[in-house]
Amino acid sequence: MRRVLRFLVGVGAGGTILAGYLYTVGAETVLNQAIAVTPWALGVIAILVVLEGLADAIGVWASIAPLGDGISPGKSVQFALAGDFFDTLSPAGPVSSEPIMARFFSVATDTGYSEALGVRSTAKYVKSGTQTVFSTVLGMFVLFGTPDATPILLTFGLSIAGLVVFGGVILRTRNYLSKGIAAVLTPAVSRISGLYREQPHDRAFVAAGVDRYWQRIVGFQETPRLLALIAV
Repeated sequence: MRRVLRFLVGVGAGGTILAGYLYTVGAETVLNQAIAVTPWALGVIAILVVLEGLADAIGVWASIAPLGDGISPGKSVQFALAGDFFDTLSPAGPVSSEPIMARFFSVATDTGYSEALGVRSTAKYVKSGTQTVFSTVLGMFVLFGTPDATPILLTFGLSIAGLVVFGGVILRTRNYLSKGIAAVLTPAVSRISGLYREQPHDRAFVAAGVDRYWQRIVGFQETPRLLALIAV
C-alpha cells in the first residue's frame, strides 16, 4: 500500500510540474514545435533518451555498489530517473539534487548519509570529466580546420585542466578542508539534531562523518572498473 501511495504521489508531483511548465511556456507552442519535427527525428530522440537513461542507471549502480550490498539493476533505473527529475526540478541542478538523492541511497543501502554523498560526489566528478573530454574530442573532429575553432577548443582544454587541478587540490588538502567543513557544519547539525535527540550531535560526530565521506571517495582508487562504468 505504501509503495502504491508513493508511486501515486510521485506521478502526481511529476504531472503537476509538467502541467506548470506547459502552462508557463504554452501547450500550443510545445505542440507546434513537436509537430514541426519529423517523425524519424522524434524516434531518434526517444532512442537517445532511453540510452541515456540506461547509461545513467549503470552509473548509479556502479557508484552505489561499494555501499552495503548495493542496489539491484531495477532500482538503479528508478534512482536514475528520480535523479533526472530532481536535476530538472532543483534550482542548481545536480549540485542541489545530489544531497537529496544521497539520503535515498543511504536508506536503500542501510549506510550513512556521508558515505552515500561521498560515492555520489565521486560519480558526478567522474561523469563531468568524461563529458568534458568527450566534448573536446568531438569538437576537434567537427571543428578541425575551422578558423574560429581555436578559442572553443582552448576553452575545452582549460576545462579539462581545471577539473584535474581541482580534483588534485581537493584530495591533497582534504585534511585541512575536513577541519573547516566540520567547524562550519557543527552548529547547524547540533541545532537540527537537538530537535529530535536529547543529546545533540557534537563536533566529533560531524568530523567522523566528514572522514567517512573522504574514505568513500578515496576508496574508488581500488575499484577502477566501477569508475569505468560510472564514466559510461
